[in-house]
Amino acid sequence: DSWNAYINPRIPMTPGSSLINHITDDMLVDKPFEEEVLPRILKMFEGCILVAHNATFDIGFINAALERHGYPRLTNPVIDTLALSHYLFPEKASHREESLLKHLGLAVYSREDAHEAIYDATKLNDGWQAILPILEQKKPGITHAELASLQIKMPPESLKQDNPEEYAKQA
Repeated sequence: DSWNAYINPRIPMTPGSSLINHITDDMLVDKPFEEEVLPRILKMFEGCILVAHNATFDIGFINAALERHGYPRLTNPVIDTLALSHYLFPEKASHREESLLKHLGLAVYSREDAHEAIYDATKLNDGWQAILPILEQKKPGITHAELASLQIKMPPESLKQDNPEEYAKQA
């Protein structure tokens, strides 16, 4: 089951956001407000394990909206494919969603379509489906709880300033 909707944020899109997601103010003017779509989002998420790339950002964004409108925060188990990318491909320099999909040998991620919810969700599901057999081979019997607890070990921030090339290799 899939669903895609634009949401009117009640504030103008910043030029930087529009550049990244290709969404303009004109596209949002007649769209529902977040409080109108939150019940549908909560219903879709009910009983689900959520899989997201850079889940901290997405889940944080959703939780902030939920709190603004008097709903409790999400309690769903969350699996972050950014952490999985670091776990499965520690030698790789980049762990963006596009890079993860390339590491998995999947079709190229379209920057023109990127950051559209339905496109990103479809591509991420393709990546998740490719990750499952790799995980089963690397760590047979791994549980969702173990996946949800994966943490990204980032190099120290001081390395970023002192040796940016080494930081990039480790990030």
